[in-house]
Amino acid sequence: MFIIKTLQTGTNKEVAFKTFSIFNARYIGNICFTITVALLPLYMIRFSMFGFKSNVLDILLIISIIASLIAIKSDMQTNRRPIRKIWKSNPFQKTLLIGSLMLFVGLLFSFAAYTSLSGAGIIKSWFILPFFSVFLWIQYASKKEMFSVIYIILLSITVTATVSIWYWLQGSLTFDGRLATPYLSPNHLAMAMSPAIIIGWFFLRNSEKTLLVSIKNLFLLTAILSSAFVLYTTYSYGAWIGCSIGILVGELFLAIKKIQIHSRSQKKVPTIFLPILLFFFLVISLSIISIVNTEKFHSLVFKDERSSLSSRFMIWRSAWNIGKDHWFLGIGPGNFQEQYLAYQKFYPPYLEWAVPQPHNIFLAFWLQTGLIGVIGFLIVLYSIYLLSKEAVQKQTAYNKNTIFITIILSIITASLAHGIIDTTYWKNDLSVLWWLWIFLFAYSSEKDAVHEKNESI
Repeated sequence: MFIIKTLQTGTNKEVAFKTFSIFNARYIGNICFTITVALLPLYMIRFSMFGFKSNVLDILLIISIIASLIAIKSDMQTNRRPIRKIWKSNPFQKTLLIGSLMLFVGLLFSFAAYTSLSGAGIIKSWFILPFFSVFLWIQYASKKEMFSVIYIILLSITVTATVSIWYWLQGSLTFDGRLATPYLSPNHLAMAMSPAIIIGWFFLRNSEKTLLVSIKNLFLLTAILSSAFVLYTTYSYGAWIGCSIGILVGELFLAIKKIQIHSRSQKKVPTIFLPILLFFFLVISLSIISIVNTEKFHSLVFKDERSSLSSRFMIWRSAWNIGKDHWFLGIGPGNFQEQYLAYQKFYPPYLEWAVPQPHNIFLAFWLQTGLIGVIGFLIVLYSIYLLSKEAVQKQTAYNKNTIFITIILSIITASLAHGIIDTTYWKNDLSVLWWLWIFLFAYSSEKDAVHEKNESI
């Protein structure tokens, strides 16, 4: 109404036009970013342009960055959330940015020492584009838009799970009976499914409406069940362990928060640990049922020398020795496969030969970003958990923002737990999601975010 009224007056036409333009720029920027997040799996569609290799996701990220820059330029006229003030109020956020800077410096130093074409592509598609697309979007996105992105991610994963189930019905499995389609490997598919289980769990767990009455709850239940089924068909133990640890950390976070709030109000603390016990009983039961008759499980239990765990130990041993020989600068991004094969002469024949990443997120950062980069990565993680502690202390009510923080903390924790036996960052879609979780969490701890309108869950 303000825009319509001001357009009707001769003196305020210019003000109304600027307000309308700012709104449009912000809206378009948010739409571009949301579409990009919804279409993350399109990184698998690759093409060459003027001799340079790229993919659909890269193009979407570039468009999102341009749209965000335009939105920020327009938004600064209103002084709504100027960039120069966002990272000044919280020392932990400064630490986060310092860690991110160290990570990029280490990456560039390592690349300069061991230049490769694949390394340049990794820097572009797994670091620069994901980082800046998320960082720029977070400068002007509202809390409502951030919540919407969480649901968009959940919807995207559910659609992917539906496609995977269709392939499962068609019998499209790997040689060892695991589901991978539409991704290149079962582990990639498992990493894609994990966030949906965590998001759906906490939204459904904290819903005030009856399960079968709310359409939203039915969607959440569908997302959980479809993603869990697909995760089951991948037989990825690391993903199950990661999800379990992530949800456990999230539930403990909520338990501490509830006890803190109820102790302040001097009310009786409700039963909060029963859902935790029921969840882990379900996970353990499903895990046991799902793996006892698999070849992979038998090879682990009966200590098969060619099991996936034996192969992991062989890869880690080789990666560790590569790291000791290149401890400061690393080996450069995208060069692990070459170095891994070069170190074959020091060991018995490898069980796996095609190993582009060392199956450990910490080893991957150390080897491909050097000592400076991995220290920066650890600083980022340290700042995140300090921010989580601060978020508990700042919030005085159990509301949507509490669940928002809990979901992101749980996903980051699950990614790190899974990352002990796999590489849960070094891929196009995973890198975008990683920085999205990091910056969403950093924003959720801000004073203005914590003290926004307390909406019921």
